[in-house]
Amino acid sequence: MRLNLASGVALLLALLTLSLGFWQWNRSLEKQAIFEAIERQAAQRKGSETPSLGASLPWQLGRPAQDLDRKEVAIRGRWLPDSTFYLDNRLLNGKPGVNVLTAVALPDQSLVWVNRGWAPKPPGLDNPRARSLMSGGQHLPEQAAADIRAVGLASLLQRLELSSDPQSLRQGALWQNVDWAAATQRVATSGGLKTTQADRIWPLIFWQTSNSPDGLLRQVPAPPSDAVDKHRGYAFQWWMMSLAALVFAWRLSLERRHPSSASTQNK
Repeated sequence: MRLNLASGVALLLALLTLSLGFWQWNRSLEKQAIFEAIERQAAQRKGSETPSLGASLPWQLGRPAQDLDRKEVAIRGRWLPDSTFYLDNRLLNGKPGVNVLTAVALPDQSLVWVNRGWAPKPPGLDNPRARSLMSGGQHLPEQAAADIRAVGLASLLQRLELSSDPQSLRQGALWQNVDWAAATQRVATSGGLKTTQADRIWPLIFWQTSNSPDGLLRQVPAPPSDAVDKHRGYAFQWWMMSLAALVFAWRLSLERRHPSSASTQNK
């Protein structure tokens, strides 16, 4: 097989579509793992008491976030209202809004971040709703004591950041993504570290599932039920395109830049 420019381009296209197929297949495995974790946690909850974060499930240095992924826990402690911030550009059922995060100080002096729920907000920053969230003080816990149920998510569901400037990524209390260092600083500024230890912060976000009279909507993210099949379907489509590109590369490599027999006879 002798490559020329056309067959080389076709071969590169084959390699690209082949890699895209494997990427989609790996995505299907990730979604399958999430479904299996949800089913496993649901089975474990049947007939068993929900562990209490910081008590029956004590804080542990170096505990990986994956150990608590999709695990349901009880959280009993004290809200730190002034630590509240809002994650912008979060959708719920196709509607734009923010996720509201507030820290909880637990009795063992550890600290955990809780995603308390979702509230509507128009896209962009140039609107009254955005300005009120920037200043903070919105959607604060109505009670000092925290007594909720929540599910841990190891993934922080980060959104694409189009800038590296912290000032543009965090407009007051309105943030684009979770920043652990900035979140810890926010707790310190609010005085929350007076009763907690700065190094005893749980390494993931817990999404509240129990009801509270705060008007926030709650829905733990989960892939669509057909997500695995869709990714596998996309993978097979890319692989078929890769196969077609290989065939084209082979056919194009057979072409030779020789004069035709007719032109040879004319000479």
